[in-house]
Amino acid sequence: MAKTVTGAVDTALQAQHVPALLLVQLVFDSGTIYLTNATSDIVWNGQTWRGAGNLGKVDVVVETESLESQSLGMELSGVPSAYVSLAMNEPVQGRPAYVYFAPLNAQYQLLANPTLEWQGLMDVLVINDGGSTATIGLTVQSRLVDFARANERRFNNEDQQSYWPGDRFFEYVPQMVEKQIIWPSKDWRP
Repeated sequence: MAKTVTGAVDTALQAQHVPALLLVQLVFDSGTIYLTNATSDIVWNGQTWRGAGNLGKVDVVVETESLESQSLGMELSGVPSAYVSLAMNEPVQGRPAYVYFAPLNAQYQLLANPTLEWQGLMDVLVINDGGSTATIGLTVQSRLVDFARANERRFNNEDQQSYWPGDRFFEYVPQMVEKQIIWPSKDWRP
């Protein structure tokens, strides 16, 4: 994924210490959740990103030159037990997730628009309930994980009818299996 940075961001990234935030966007059926690792809420792109502070954790984003699927782990601790049932009842697999990188200036304000650092699909949700509070862990897979999944299609008439009733594209496939066709035929002469 190509990333562009402004001159101010490039200069800031050359410094020995760069204050920065991560913004995490999780898209669920019931709505989108916006979180940040700041200690207070941040407003960006018309949304309020809830500050999770030290209670939130995102693994290091790994970039490789090879075309392989990567995963990213996220964790939110100190979650009130009342919210655990909401997390358990929300379908997560295949839902989009985005992680943005936001460098800050010396006054801890956004230096420029955050850049999309990572995107993928939510996969596994793990909940550890400790009584009054819980920890929720989430694994997010890159979109390349779909390439590793087996194709479930059969390319026969029955399979085609399940997707497109009335389509006759594969109707004659069984009688064509191992049929010997000689081209040009012996009857053909110019």
